[in-house]
Parts: sequence; structure tokens; C-alpha cells
Amino acid sequence: MPNAIELLVDVEQAQAYIEGKRDALVDMLAERMDAVNQMMADRVRANLSGGVLETRTGKLLETVMQEPAQISGDIITGAVTAGGEAAPYGIYFEEGGTGYYDIVPVNARVLAFMGEGQMIFARMVHHPPTPKLPWFGPEVDTASDEMATELNQIIQEVLG
Repeated sequence: MPNAIELLVDVEQAQAYIEGKRDALVDMLAERMDAVNQMMADRVRANLSGGVLETRTGKLLETVMQEPAQISGDIITGAVTAGGEAAPYGIYFEEGGTGYYDIVPVNARVLAFMGEGQMIFARMVHHPPTPKLPWFGPEVDTASDEMATELNQIIQEVLG
């Protein structure tokens, strides 16, 4: 009765097998990245459509963009963006204001605005800070967790 077992592994064959799965793995990872980013973009849009903020002009909502996954060598990138130059005020809702600020008229002697159903005139308004209403960050956290789960599943499916 033998007291040892000898195993032979053809490393080149194993490497060729893994390399053969590489393209499928990369394509599937990019596909899942797009799916998770689409989910994130949809959630951000929902947050900007009444979930967190009420839509007024739709300008901030229109800035939500999903950049499709791009494959460059061993790197796969994809993104969801919102705000930026087209709607720079989005960050104030995301992070909240830092303090009170004064609003003064620029092209008139007084400010005029509606308040409590009537027209109000004022030389200056001491405006409270913008409340913190995160509409983007929480979705990044959720999407990051889901992305890690999805990508690990893909690796298991392809190499499993």
C-alpha cells in the first residue's frame, strides 16, 4: 500500500484555461458595472424627483448621467455623475449649508418675493443655511456594496 500520493498539475494548461476565461470575465464585469451604475442613476433620479428633493426646474435632475463601462487594458471604469457646472447648487443640498448668509438686491432697490401667500419686499434677507439633504452620497454607498457583491459573483461564476 503506497504511503504517498503524487499529483501532477499542468500549470500551462491551467493558465491557458484562465486566460481563455479572461475576455468573458472582463465583458461580464463591465456588463454588471453598467447594471449597478444604471440602478444608482435611477435611484439618484428618484431622489431628485421627490424622494429627497422636490423637482422645481429639473436642472439638477437633467445632470444625472451614467457613463458606460470602458475597458482599458486591465482597468474597467464606469461612473454616475450629477450636478457640476450645470447645477452647482446640488452640492449645497448634499452637504448642507455652512451658515446664515445675506441676500441683497443687485439690480433693484429692494427684494420682492412671495411668502405666505403675499408679496414681500425687503432690503435684505438673512437666509438660514441650506438643510443637509443628501441625494447622491447614500446611493454611492448602496451601489458600492452591490457592486462588490455583483463583481464577486461574476468571478465565482466564470472561474467557479
